[in-house]
Amino acid sequence: HFNLGIQINEKSKLLGEISSLKYLAKQAGGLTDTMFKLNHLQSNRNRNWFRLNWFLYNIKFLHTFSSKKNFSLNIFGLDANRESIGFRSNRVSQIDPNNERDLIKGNFNNYGFESRILQNYKLAKIKGVSVFGIKFYKSKTTSKQGPGSKNFDDDFNFYINRFPNYQNQSEYKYPNTNVALFGENIFYLNEKLSLTPGIRFENIITKSDGFYKKINLDAAGNVILNEINYEKKINKRSFFLLGLGLSYKN
Repeated sequence: HFNLGIQINEKSKLLGEISSLKYLAKQAGGLTDTMFKLNHLQSNRNRNWFRLNWFLYNIKFLHTFSSKKNFSLNIFGLDANRESIGFRSNRVSQIDPNNERDLIKGNFNNYGFESRILQNYKLAKIKGVSVFGIKFYKSKTTSKQGPGSKNFDDDFNFYINRFPNYQNQSEYKYPNTNVALFGENIFYLNEKLSLTPGIRFENIITKSDGFYKKINLDAAGNVILNEINYEKKINKRSFFLLGLGLSYKN
């Protein structure tokens, strides 16, 4: 983690922050309550691994126009991926049969910014604070699932050519975009009572583009169905959010 702040002048400041995290973990599991009481150190998931690589950054610009008015711009982003491989079952106590492992890979890339202006004012005898701003967010997530190796190590490579009839196979992209406009105002009715109305407009676009395989086997393990199903979806929606808050300080 690294954090740096620069005072540009008396009214302007620039802040920067980055965080990086990487780890590899061997994951235990597969125990019922009874098995845990007998031996909490045992595991039915000796081939399960999880790996994470996470990089997060943030840049903030602050500017003071006057004692009553200031501006902020916050730019942020994330570049990360996760990988998990192992044996998965709906039955917790099911023993790992040591077949090909299930491998899932996900990549997460997003960025955006949020800008706002804050204004203090006085109207007649009522003090107030108003905030107006805009937020933009764009992301692209990818997900891929398929057969991994039969080994016990942290091998995060796909083995589709070796296990072409593995039943859990899919690959998708999820691009999303979000734009929001918002405003909020605090009315200080007196020293103890304040009223805060707010409004926010959201425009959201979510998409999915990819495919999944449908593979059926008979009792002998022979393939009786092998087809690829492609999907492409888009969902657009816009709406307003309204809020009203009341605060009393005793």
